[in-house]
Amino acid sequence: MRSFVLIWAGQLVSVLGSSLTSFALGVWVYQRTGSATKFALVAFFGTLPGIIISPLAGAVADRWDRRSVMILCDFGSGLCVFAVAVLLYFNSLEIWHIYIINGVKSIFITSQGPAYIAATTLLVPKRHLGRASGMIQLNDAVGQIIAPVLPDIPVCVRGTAEHDCPQAHFRRQQWEREKTIASA
Repeated sequence: MRSFVLIWAGQLVSVLGSSLTSFALGVWVYQRTGSATKFALVAFFGTLPGIIISPLAGAVADRWDRRSVMILCDFGSGLCVFAVAVLLYFNSLEIWHIYIINGVKSIFITSQGPAYIAATTLLVPKRHLGRASGMIQLNDAVGQIIAPVLPDIPVCVRGTAEHDCPQAHFRRQQWEREKTIASA
């Protein structure tokens, strides 16, 4: 069980990081464009490739070494985030880059899932499989529920002054847009 807990903790960090990155990229697109459609396309391109590749991902996990698949997929996902950071650093990040990178990252994340689940059954004694399954589901919940809330913690702790937190500035801009639309 010790080996599984170590892998699970790594996956928790990975899922949290991937979810925060996807959320932040969506916010970045919305801040730059003000378009809800382009914001939604970030999620679309981050989901569709994974759905398309998921039937093949199980076959890959069964035929290849699960550990290698998990390492390769984590590395590939990290490389996608690194590419965004480099493009952002050089002020070259475009919206279409985000669509493509989110799609590639989705393929890596989806391909890793079956290998992770199959490895779990090998690492965990039968009597602990229920606990391990619950821990895996917790990782998914962290990615879907907690990650989008984390950026708001500074707003709650420090207040909503724009110089304190960029999220407050984003929320104020969004409120002003909605106010302008409502008054038109």
